[in-house]
Amino acid sequence: MFLDSNADEAGFQRDKAFDDKCAKNSLENVKGTKSTFRLYTQEGIICIATAAAGFNWEYQQQSEFWVLKALDKSLFGEKVYKCINVWWFNPKWVVEKIPPGIYHVYIRQGNSNIDPECRFSQFKGVGFKGKIVSVKFLKHYIPFRENQHRLINTYVATLDLSEVDELTNIQFELFRSDIRVSNYLIEGLILVPVQSLEQPPTFFLKLLTDDDLKEVKWELRVEEPQFVIPITNENVENFLQRQPTQKLDDMFAEESDSEVVERLKTTYQEIWEKYDINRNNYLDRQEFKNCMTDQFKKIKYPTDEKKLDQFFNKSDTYQTGQLTQQQMHWLLIQIVRIQIQLEEQEKKQEIIRKKEKELQAQNDNAKTLEDLFEKGKITIKGSLQVKSEGKSLPDNMHAVENLIQKEGKWRIEDCDKATIILKLEEEIEFMVVGVKSANDSSRLDPAMIEISILKEDQYEVIVSKDDLMFDQRFQNRLFKPNENGLMTKEIKINLQSRTENGLQLSEILLYNKVAA
Repeated sequence: MFLDSNADEAGFQRDKAFDDKCAKNSLENVKGTKSTFRLYTQEGIICIATAAAGFNWEYQQQSEFWVLKALDKSLFGEKVYKCINVWWFNPKWVVEKIPPGIYHVYIRQGNSNIDPECRFSQFKGVGFKGKIVSVKFLKHYIPFRENQHRLINTYVATLDLSEVDELTNIQFELFRSDIRVSNYLIEGLILVPVQSLEQPPTFFLKLLTDDDLKEVKWELRVEEPQFVIPITNENVENFLQRQPTQKLDDMFAEESDSEVVERLKTTYQEIWEKYDINRNNYLDRQEFKNCMTDQFKKIKYPTDEKKLDQFFNKSDTYQTGQLTQQQMHWLLIQIVRIQIQLEEQEKKQEIIRKKEKELQAQNDNAKTLEDLFEKGKITIKGSLQVKSEGKSLPDNMHAVENLIQKEGKWRIEDCDKATIILKLEEEIEFMVVGVKSANDSSRLDPAMIEISILKEDQYEVIVSKDDLMFDQRFQNRLFKPNENGLMTKEIKINLQSRTENGLQLSEILLYNKVAA
């Protein structure tokens, strides 16, 4: 009787301790980890959380780029990293000792929506790194402006580790290099174990410390969760059990990706021409090793003599010491797929590099023209008219007339195109024309601009730019149409954004040369 009573009391105390932890959103460090915690929620769920402040990334130690900032409502009770101003944005940290299962992933961030790429890579054991899986943030409004210097938990993806048979580590990285990132807070990551996939996750995750956040739609659901399954180098070896008895043409027919099929055909032709030295339509062990050494180099897959022998032995299903194309197919198709993926990634990186170069060129051009014509800024006098299907705001703070005031503000909503007509009081001469971005809401910045002047009875295009690439607030984009200057009484500006949310600008700019 006494034993039963003691057991009941111990169970009661355990339940009470668990309830207390949940009620307080308590954190417990996971033993043997750098900065991973168990997070108890008010719903009785034990989540996994990691503090970014415990890790290092590029430029983090330089105070002009990143600083640690104390916040009253931080989850981990520590200072939070704030990005001051950086081009190469890549905070990253590792969530350690994650049990097998499926998790909704939330990032704890604040101040500005920078729309980064989110990269997941799996670590299993010392020195083993998996392939990177990337996703983009879902497009939902996050009320950062209403909650400055506060942190909001927002959904990133659903991480599927259900096939993992041991504790695993996941590196999480935010990455962006095509714009300048500034005024951004990052505290860390929360993994919420999924009880059921029948109901989609909420876009925002509410904790006890978040009770006073403003304008957050806590019940908003993610319509289509983004599933992430980290890929490791072991995936290639999972195909070792396949028995290559089919004809090669039948194997090609099973592949739905035509690019993979065409690349495979070319690869087979190149391999047999280069490595089938005795021209018997087979590859012996050494020919196979020479071939696979070169193929694996293309995809940067680590290999050695032992592994090459394993691949050969398991491909040599008839134990003849020679391999046909069919017997090598299982391996080559994986190499070709990875090769295509790497090429696609390189193309994306090249696009990013080109954008970065173009952005720097636009910034340099604006700075050069500002320095040359700073004293020749023209005070614009005239009337403005907007032609658009968008909705003008019913207040003077966003009227089009503000565009001829210093650092004014014009905004129109629910559209992606607008035309502004500037009728000047008198004909003026100018050398440089441009526009200035507004003080907030970069999502409303125009991307495309076309500027025309009225000559006699027709408009003549003098500036056309596909992407203004604003990356700062109150930022100039200036253009010098020719070396002699222009004269007009009327200017037309066509604008177009990348979304249908609306358009906004701060100011129309005109400069003329100053007499020496």
